[in-house]
Amino acid sequence: MYETRYLEKNPKYFHIPRTQIVKLNKMIDEPDFIHPREDEITPLIGRPVLIENPSDEIIKKVDLQCLLDLEEFLPTLSMSMIDRTGLDLWTMVRRMNWRISPAPIRLLNQSHDKPLDLWELNRTKITKELEKQEFYLIAESYKDYYYEGWITFMEDFTNSQSLRRLISSGFEVMKLCLEEARKLV
Repeated sequence: MYETRYLEKNPKYFHIPRTQIVKLNKMIDEPDFIHPREDEITPLIGRPVLIENPSDEIIKKVDLQCLLDLEEFLPTLSMSMIDRTGLDLWTMVRRMNWRISPAPIRLLNQSHDKPLDLWELNRTKITKELEKQEFYLIAESYKDYYYEGWITFMEDFTNSQSLRRLISSGFEVMKLCLEEARKLV
């Protein structure tokens, strides 16, 4: 259904963005789960349970904790990739991506009046917001990460050197966001 809808709206597509399908049943009871807003949900089965999100302050606290949790994750990367080559490196990218993409948003949320609004921004707008907040190194690393990702995609994920550059630039995004998060506690 996602592919069909995407192709109808984007007939000249070059690549279909990865979908995010979430089964909310169990997540609803998680204390730190921030629920999507109604207009952000496209139900495939059933009707969404709409629950009010916690206050902006609690959302900021959850986002800050997610950034601080990178402290445990980052040291595991070097030993996890030291003996990997080729497509084995892709597993590293998949392991990192869901932490890299939201890290700048989580950081920006710390000084934003409406933290949920930032989650709607595309990468270009996130980069501009990072620059506006004077997080220039993070903005550059974030751009580098997606640039390297595009190169890796164009090479069909077959070039180990490109995959290593992608992993390195992603590591840099997370490291820089963690450094800024530490300043807030």
